[in-house]
Amino acid sequence: MNHILTGAELARPFLPAKDFDLFKRFYEALGFEKVLEGDVAIFRAGSGGACSRREASHAASRSVDRR
Repeated sequence: MNHILTGAELARPFLPAKDFDLFKRFYEALGFEKVLEGDVAIFRAGSGGACSRREASHAASRSVDRR
């Protein structure tokens, strides 16, 4: 199925964040509207926006046994 872009689509790049709570406060302080919050946060402003997600803890990501 072909999808023809209309120009009304929102650009929301994924921005990795070391500090997820700081990411959310920063975009709220800039006046972005929060449209989704949880393990993923999506913000919009005008025809653009940004999104990020909460990363797994560093300890959990290293839980693979490397023998």
